[in-house]
Amino acid sequence: MKSFLKTLLAFAIPLVVLIVVGVLLPPTPRASTSHLFAKKQMDVRLRNAASLRLILVGGSNLSLGINSQMLKDSLALNPINTGISVGIGLCYMLDNTLKHVRKNDIVVGITGIRSFLQ
Repeated sequence: MKSFLKTLLAFAIPLVVLIVVGVLLPPTPRASTSHLFAKKQMDVRLRNAASLRLILVGGSNLSLGINSQMLKDSLALNPINTGISVGIGLCYMLDNTLKHVRKNDIVVGITGIRSFLQ
């Protein structure tokens, strides 16, 4: 039994140390510019944007494929593009966005083909 516990500790301690170090390390420059890190900026826009807002919720097809300036010019609304990644899930993104929705806001949830096929 003692040899089992020693072997278990010899395996578990380095694993725990590796996990703690991995969590505490700062993100790389490439990771800090990803869509997931942009979520904080999107939440700030949701809190501070003027009324008559068009809130777009969806995956990366939304964040990379919508021209917000064109929407603002043609619809006279303040578009807020909160598209991140379809892997997170539309339900989570909508739940997170609902915290910031005001009266008279228009919320549009857009998913890609991949979501419909699953």
